[in-house]
Amino acid sequence: MKNYFLFTLLLFSSCTKTLVDYSITSHTVKEGESLHYIAWIYRVKYDDIILLNNIDDPNLIYPGQRLLIRGSYDSAISENYSKDRPLLDTGIIGRNTWILPANGLVIRKFNEDLLLGSGIGIRGSVGDNIYATLSGEVVYAGSGLTSYGNLIIIKHGEAYLTAYGFNKDLLVAEGDEVVAGQVISHMGEGPGNLPQLHFEIRENGTPVNPMVYIDFD
Repeated sequence: MKNYFLFTLLLFSSCTKTLVDYSITSHTVKEGESLHYIAWIYRVKYDDIILLNNIDDPNLIYPGQRLLIRGSYDSAISENYSKDRPLLDTGIIGRNTWILPANGLVIRKFNEDLLLGSGIGIRGSVGDNIYATLSGEVVYAGSGLTSYGNLIIIKHGEAYLTAYGFNKDLLVAEGDEVVAGQVISHMGEGPGNLPQLHFEIRENGTPVNPMVYIDFD
């Protein structure tokens, strides 16, 4: 039931406009959760949770702690909005360069199947390498959200998060620093036992189209 509730939160989306919701709800911290993970679930800014709850040290949250969450900043960025954003150079692996998270065919485009979240699906083979698309810090690595299997979330600076779901294994842990192109896991199976990676990019808590940032051709 707990994981169903979390999965439902991930599915709230709209493909046409940005919505602002100032309602406040609460979240009870569970074992293994970090503030970045909680912000990812609710699609809100990490810093806003800190400010709303007067948190002095984000690393000292604890199971059973009750956190206030101020609504969801948006549903999902529209396709038209995404097309207006500049493409970043993906030719060289580097700190500020996005690279492919996995080699394979994009079988699910952004917002194509909202039952699987606001990301894309990349098909490959079980055991294929999964790569960090940018350098950053691992802020979650675990299986607390069973709908995504083994999940990794990486923070890139103050604005971006990337998420990698349906991993066969986890080669990194929360708190690890990773570099662009580093192997962080291996591909596992998603719905229908189909080998695939679920991949998301969040900008300030908002899901954005990965195909605008990364050349998958």
